[in-house]
Amino acid sequence: MKKFYYLFISLLLIPFNFAQSIGAGGFHTIITKADGTVYTWGSNYYGQLGNGTSGSGTNSNVPVAVDTSGVLSGKTITAVAAGIYRSIALASDGTVYTWGWNNSGQLGNGNNTASNVPIAVDISGVLSGKTIKAVASGEYHSIALASDGTVYTWGSNYYGQLGNGNNEDSNVPVAVDISGVLSGKTIKAIAAGGYHTIALDSDGTVYSWGINYGQLGNGNNIDSNVPVAVDTSGVLSGKTITAVAAGYFHSIALDSDGIVYTWGDNDYGQLGNGNNTDSNVPVATIISGKKIKAIAAGGYHSIALASDGTVYTLGSNYSGQLGNGNNIDSNVPVAVDTSGVLSGKTITAVTAGYYHSIILVSDGTVYTWGRNSEGELGNNENNENSNVPVAVYQDDMGPLPVEAAPTVSTEFILSQNYPNPFNPVTTIKYSIPASPLLEGVRGGLVTLKIFNLLGQEVATLVNQQQTAGNYEVKFDASNLASGVYLYKLQAGDFSSVRKLILMK
Repeated sequence: MKKFYYLFISLLLIPFNFAQSIGAGGFHTIITKADGTVYTWGSNYYGQLGNGTSGSGTNSNVPVAVDTSGVLSGKTITAVAAGIYRSIALASDGTVYTWGWNNSGQLGNGNNTASNVPIAVDISGVLSGKTIKAVASGEYHSIALASDGTVYTWGSNYYGQLGNGNNEDSNVPVAVDISGVLSGKTIKAIAAGGYHTIALDSDGTVYSWGINYGQLGNGNNIDSNVPVAVDTSGVLSGKTITAVAAGYFHSIALDSDGIVYTWGDNDYGQLGNGNNTDSNVPVATIISGKKIKAIAAGGYHSIALASDGTVYTLGSNYSGQLGNGNNIDSNVPVAVDTSGVLSGKTITAVTAGYYHSIILVSDGTVYTWGRNSEGELGNNENNENSNVPVAVYQDDMGPLPVEAAPTVSTEFILSQNYPNPFNPVTTIKYSIPASPLLEGVRGGLVTLKIFNLLGQEVATLVNQQQTAGNYEVKFDASNLASGVYLYKLQAGDFSSVRKLILMK
């Protein structure tokens, strides 16, 4: 059995409905609400809660607000991730902030000093001029994906997890090597395991680098400090991967048909294929009759969210992180208990810490289960583990509302403008999905433009980073002549065009 120090934590590039993002570190949890504010709870020895405190006695078993008096002043946070003893936040303007432990430079600010308040990741080097659209965190390394599809890393590089062709730690971002298998590729999603990294390109193929007990999925167990391609000669043949996640020593992928694939360490059954044998190539995880729409990975367990809102878990269950009412490991998927606080709830997002699991439901409340020794469940209890879901609380305020908002679409939608014909003002509505699995990425650059029938652009209505949600834009055509025009929505890989008629 492979064991390394403590932990890491999984990826967080899965769908978030009303929260901009939910995430989990080794022994702490982090969310951002729809208003862009960030809350954390759990372990805080190195300041990973980001509230200006650190050291023994500063853990919190209820959510606390991350400090916004410094670099986060005026910022709207749209996504979060966490590693062991540190946190990462992505702002709506594409800038990145970190806090917590910094022994290997994983905060990315040019030094190795821990911080109990957010600090800005260095942008004087390879990130100069880049707009970051996604972040992920391994145990001691951090990853950022830019809007142009390039990937940057910083922190520990002992096993080559930075992917830049050497094994030297870096306390500032470095570019992942693109001279090999990533040449000409556009990356659209990233994930980080304990000491390995995964990238998904726009073609639906998967790449990995770092330590390799089989979690690189390329058919051998040799570490790599540059990206390698995950094997596609077996179960992935002909498949288009839409999402990736990473555990401590295992990896997960979801295809466009809603099927889950896993590879790497399987000591606890976290591959979910009915045995406990490691695999250095992908194997299929079958959840009979279910189409999976989101995946997540903890230290040694995996989570799958089905299209009907049900949740399945597999792997280690020592602390109750499978959420099925017992503490027995399982090498096949088991259903999370819904007889208690989840009764009647519709799950919209999943993620996982080392020994705990977190979900978001459609009414905006957050639920957790598993290890709670340092308050990582956030339920204001006496730090007792739970093998069934419990509600996250904020002091005496009841369940923490992430957002009470209209339901976000699960697909891209560009609606017909209304009125149509119009003179001179019309309304255009569109939706960016809560799930990044359909087309492109959540929280990316969105453009909405007007063209004449010659293909000439006559107006730009939207040109900015946007997160999942429903949007409404007014178009004033006072300065245009009567006629037929086209309006085009571009968001990630998604593009849609409709006609509108101006009659004066």
